[in-house]
Amino acid sequence: DRFGPVPQQTQDLINTIRLRRLARRLGFEKISLRNGLMTATFITNRDSAYYQSHIFSAVLQFIQIYHKNCRMKEVNDKLSLTFRDIDSVSKANQALVPLEELVDAGRQES
Repeated sequence: DRFGPVPQQTQDLINTIRLRRLARRLGFEKISLRNGLMTATFITNRDSAYYQSHIFSAVLQFIQIYHKNCRMKEVNDKLSLTFRDIDSVSKANQALVPLEELVDAGRQES
């Protein structure tokens, strides 16, 4: 508060770091925002324990619930989840909040 409000560039950087941390927690190796789409690429190793985990189960449940806003697809042996209408890092973070909540709920049940 001594130096005034946080500049927008700083807030954007903080939101970017949050998005990267959340993406890793949810099992995404890469996340990109382009042309109003957010694409989150899953772990490349198909033999990874991730695909048997409660996190991936929560992702599948999330897709069933929010099928109008996201789509899972495979291109060049890479599995990804694409979200529509995401034009900022803060919207990307907001889009992943319900998925994070499903993961947390699954963790509490285990």
